[in-house]
Amino acid sequence: MFGYIVPAPDALSNEDMMLFRSFYCSLCREIGKRSQIARLSLSYDMTFLAILIEALSDAAPVCERSVRCPMHPTKPSQHFRGKGISYSADMSVILIKAKLDDDARDENNPVYKLANRLIKEDIPDIDNARAAVVSSLEALAEIEDKNIKNPDAAADCFAKLCGNMFTLSPAPESEKKTLYWLGYNLGRWIYLADAYNDLEHDIEKNSYNPFADGSAAEEIKQKRGEDIVGLLNFTLAEAAAAFDLLNIKRYKSLLENIIYIGLPARLSEIAAGKERKKRV
Repeated sequence: MFGYIVPAPDALSNEDMMLFRSFYCSLCREIGKRSQIARLSLSYDMTFLAILIEALSDAAPVCERSVRCPMHPTKPSQHFRGKGISYSADMSVILIKAKLDDDARDENNPVYKLANRLIKEDIPDIDNARAAVVSSLEALAEIEDKNIKNPDAAADCFAKLCGNMFTLSPAPESEKKTLYWLGYNLGRWIYLADAYNDLEHDIEKNSYNPFADGSAAEEIKQKRGEDIVGLLNFTLAEAAAAFDLLNIKRYKSLLENIIYIGLPARLSEIAAGKERKKRV
């Protein structure tokens, strides 16, 4: 479900492009300290969270060194160390463990169970975040298991997960209320955008989708597509309004690219039924 909070590469300066890659690589490295398997959870969304927390902090993250990743040996990047990166790595591990738990229960697959056991569990200091993630995912699973076709109810579960994840971060206390609303609306947008993007696939596989109503995917998009896209645009506007209230101390042009350009561009691709054109 993650992978929707993305920059618009064509509108990024070279400096911001390198900055985003550096945070992405730094997060990957930090997750790897906890579990190599958990690196599968690396996403642009959690990279955004890491950048946002560091942008709100009084102290900038420490720039350690420039390294070459074995996966991308031709693209050296700086590695950062900071509270936002560490928190995003912890949350990435919690999220993938929760996902593997859910998959193991649903499919009784021993591979999921083994992978879950191999991921380190003793992540300190964020038990509240772990409980918030598990509670929201359990509520969402109940809606999906009962096949409740209510987009607002389903999206609300994931929205609360993201809102809590943002507000439980080590960001300044003065920003927490605004961060919750930003995270809530980004989570709501991610869930609904993913559901609309996967509508045809979910109908074919008889998987849960809050927009499915027994009709073919193309018919649903013709009848309700404009309203759904309008709902997604409204949710993005709420997220942008919350972002505008934050006291961003650094990386502002990169974050503005993601919020004001990257997300609307991603929605346009989804509405048009297109795959993402370019990776960062």
